[in-house]
Amino acid sequence: MVKKSSKQTSLLLENDVLTLDYTLAELPSSQHRSGLAGLVLMVRWLHRFDAWKQDGSAICEIENLSDRSVTLRVNQLGLQALFNQVYDASWEEQERTQVLKNARTKEVIPYLREEEKDEIDKKGKPIKKKVYIYQVVVPKGAFIADIDPDGDRGRWIKLWRDLLWSILRGVPATRSPYESRANGNYTDDADKVWKELLQPAGFRVDLPSTYYIGAQASNPENVPFKDRARYQFLLHFWVFAAAVYVPAVINNEGKRDFVGYAIAIPDIAQLELFCDEFLELLKERGNEVTGYRPRDAVVDLAVEGALDLMARLRDRVSRSETSIGDLVMGVDVIR
Repeated sequence: MVKKSSKQTSLLLENDVLTLDYTLAELPSSQHRSGLAGLVLMVRWLHRFDAWKQDGSAICEIENLSDRSVTLRVNQLGLQALFNQVYDASWEEQERTQVLKNARTKEVIPYLREEEKDEIDKKGKPIKKKVYIYQVVVPKGAFIADIDPDGDRGRWIKLWRDLLWSILRGVPATRSPYESRANGNYTDDADKVWKELLQPAGFRVDLPSTYYIGAQASNPENVPFKDRARYQFLLHFWVFAAAVYVPAVINNEGKRDFVGYAIAIPDIAQLELFCDEFLELLKERGNEVTGYRPRDAVVDLAVEGALDLMARLRDRVSRSETSIGDLVMGVDVIR
């Protein structure tokens, strides 16, 4: 059993079950606090499925959820089941209008086949367009896909997946947790995290940008980026509790172009209420399309993402006696 000091939250090991107590006030950033909300949402979603329990031996349970804190009880099999859902993926065929090239070597990446498609050009004339068919790994997206108005092939889940692959997992080497599961192979990422969580509460680990946006191996003063293992654990989940937007600009031809992404990360003040309202907020998003993106996700300025998220949350909590200032302390926008 690992005991806590008066200034540490508890980390208890009883019969191979970890009890992790978290409070919003102890967490160092909005990404961590959103990660805590994402953890709650993922565990709730996990319990919709009977198969995850592996003959009843897996434990992954949310207890004592309140507006300020929550307790997670989990064993190693439960952690593995949780990670299997967070990083679930499959192989799918996708079209590309141009061949893909290795970013470092510039070599052409092999594709499955070429196809010709019938399309209409700008003048309204039928044309033949060549496309290249690649087999790619596609993240499942857990409950994000479930609540998309158009399901697993909807525009919202596609936006979420595009952000993941373009920004957070833009380097192919960082996609191995998804690729291993798409291949049906066992992956030891949950085992590694389990061993780290067994350490004393102050145990520190490296903090890569894969989990914390903007992190580096070390800063210009050669100070390494580190985080407590029990805090970094939460960073596996923050992307499930953030909102993704697409800034748009008008090009020289007077047409709208999409330029990158804007991630709105809520700095949560009331955990339980946020988890309830955020899930309902996602369900209320429209499925109208601008170009190839959801209309409700398109903004002119990145900061509009924060304003839109706060407005939607305000509309949700206005139906009760809670104000938006009680629900979130603010929204960080990262572009």
